[in-house]
Formats: sequence, structure tokens, C-alpha cells
Amino acid sequence: AILIVYQSLINLREYHQASYEAVYGATLSRIRPIYMSMLTSVCGLLPLVIFPGSGSEIYRGLGAVIIGGLVFSTLISLFVIPALLLFFVAREEKGHPKGEWH
Repeated sequence: AILIVYQSLINLREYHQASYEAVYGATLSRIRPIYMSMLTSVCGLLPLVIFPGSGSEIYRGLGAVIIGGLVFSTLISLFVIPALLLFFVAREEKGHPKGEWH
């Protein structure tokens, strides 16, 4: 998610894009690395969760929790963070001060 925020700010400041285009472009450019890292981790942990064996009872729960956390954080990074970023960037463009809520 930090890569999306950083790329969005670069698009806004250096390339002078509109807020929606900056956030959308940053999300599109960072979606592949986010999915690749999540999928490699999930695919690496799946045998730990799926295949039974001696001693696998201990690590099966840990693997399931890590897989769930990776999938959940990926969804947050791709949907919630850009929406919140767009909200705050558009709010700042309209001239509202940072500490003042209307």
C-alpha cells in the first residue's frame, strides 16, 4: 500500500495529474507486484495447510492464519487504501485545511 501512496503523490506533484488519474494510475502500476508477492507467499504456504503429515497439526493453523492475513491485507491495499487516499487528496485539492473538518 505504501507504494501506491508514494506513486500517487509523485503523479500528483511531478506529473500534475488530476487526483483520480493519479491514484488510479498508481494502483494499476502497482497491482502486479502486489499480486505476485501475495500469490507466491500463498502458494508456498498452501502445502503446509493442505497436506496432512506427522507434526502438521501444529503448523496447519499458523499457515491458515498467515494465508488469511495475506489475502485480507491485499484486498485492503487494493481497494480501501486507494479510496481513502482519493478522499483525502480530493479534499485537499478543494482547499480544506488539513485539521479542519466540515
